Amino acid sequence: MNAGPLTKNTPQFIKDLEHRFAINSRIGIDALDDPAEALCNPDSVERSSSAEIPGDLFKRIKVSNEWKAWSQVELHLSEILDCPVALHTVEEFEFHIDLNETSLPPSSTLDLFVQLFDKTPQMKTLTWEGAILKYDEREELPPSPIEQHFTLHNVQFPGVRTMILGPNLDFFVPMAPNLQSLCSSSDPGWGKWMRHYFPRPLGKPTFGLVKAASGASKLREFELAALWTKELTTEFRQGFPDLETIRLHGSLDGFGHDGCELGEVLNGTLEDISHLKALTEICLPLTQDPLLGLEFPGCESCSAVEARKNARFELTFSLSLIEAVTNIVVEKLPKLKRVCFQRYACTDVVSGEKPSWAWTGKLREYVLEASPRFDGYNNKRILEKEDPNGPVLDTWEMDQEWFPQGKEKVERHERAADEL
Repeated sequence: MNAGPLTKNTPQFIKDLEHRFAINSRIGIDALDDPAEALCNPDSVERSSSAEIPGDLFKRIKVSNEWKAWSQVELHLSEILDCPVALHTVEEFEFHIDLNETSLPPSSTLDLFVQLFDKTPQMKTLTWEGAILKYDEREELPPSPIEQHFTLHNVQFPGVRTMILGPNLDFFVPMAPNLQSLCSSSDPGWGKWMRHYFPRPLGKPTFGLVKAASGASKLREFELAALWTKELTTEFRQGFPDLETIRLHGSLDGFGHDGCELGEVLNGTLEDISHLKALTEICLPLTQDPLLGLEFPGCESCSAVEARKNARFELTFSLSLIEAVTNIVVEKLPKLKRVCFQRYACTDVVSGEKPSWAWTGKLREYVLEASPRFDGYNNKRILEKEDPNGPVLDTWEMDQEWFPQGKEKVERHERAADEL
């Protein structure tokens, strides 16, 4: 049962729309005699006499329980259910719903979710962020109220092609038989935070998502933030017959009680996903982030010139690491057509050719262009000028080590690969 007819106040879910029209016309919408009638009823006289309302106004709708009672969430859901235009045109739902043992949704709220999904079969993207957590030492969590209710009412998402899910929400995956793209919304640091402060993973959320994803027969893209360990990557040995793209975020440093070297975890991860026959693109995390554009990175007591040289070294190390890791990746996964490192860089892979990047063969010049020699005032307003003929890094010896020529360059890359 919905909350009743729309009032003459602007519904909250419309106020929460992030569409440019809703933002720029907020005052005008509130001034309408009946905002809900004008925006939600396709046959409304007031709608025809108002400014042109864009057809994609309700393409993306967001609902959140942040700082709200469940009664307020129910009101927002009821507003959407009473808006025919929204029900017929919405393509993306974004929900931010946090649950814990002291704040569980009543069945009346869950009934409204069921009604909403039943009336929007054309929905293409479902984002459900927020955590479902129980703070105890049980390794396996019982089904959440949402999972129980949705399963009982056989909730299905036939039109959904993309899902973005928070921890312990993997039960949504089997409900979307045509799912093609799946992404975990967890922050990459979440896995480490969890391991630091809790004795056990809370319900093994990443394991559950990988298992659910392996059963999604039409899945083409999988993006997962996780603490990458041998135990987790082994889960990739089953399923994923048509997975073309995998994006790994989080930690590949083997964080844990036993401890591992980067190369051990990287090689183990690549080995466990090597059976993915359709895989053509991989995105890997990069522990050492490039520090492009930073003048004084973590160097409060340094001179401006020293800080600039430190920034160059950080960038040089990162780019060299990308080259070394890429060579390993392509060797382990010879069918790849594209390799990326987070959002920093991508390169196409040509069969039989060594991967190259924008800086390949000209690393010294590339680093200098990204971080030019310092000439100006430092943060103490003192004029400093870097020697235009001096080393790019701290010393000439460092320059020789990181910017070698010819045979020395090949030998250094081989050493870097061996160290990994």
